[in-house]
Amino acid sequence: MPPPTHYLRDLGADTKALAIVNAERAEGNRTPLIRKALSLAWQDLIKAAVAEQLLFKRNKAGYVLQCIARPLRVIATCVDKEP
Repeated sequence: MPPPTHYLRDLGADTKALAIVNAERAEGNRTPLIRKALSLAWQDLIKAAVAEQLLFKRNKAGYVLQCIARPLRVIATCVDKEP
C-alpha cells in the first residue's frame, strides 16, 4: 500500500477561521470577507516554512501540512497585514 499523497495547492484563506472572523464582523455590522487567495507575501512565507520543514528538518508531509501550513493560513486569514 503506497503512503498517502499530500499537495500544497490551497493557499487561500482558511475556511473555518474565515467563518469565525465573519461571525465577529457580522456582530460589528461590518461586511463579511470573501474567500480568496492569500497575498503573495503570505504565500511565500508558507512555502518557505513548508520547504524548511520538509527539506532541512525532514518532517513528514502530513505533519507539515497540519502543524505548520494550516496555522500559518489561519493567522493570515485573521490579520490584515503582511508578514
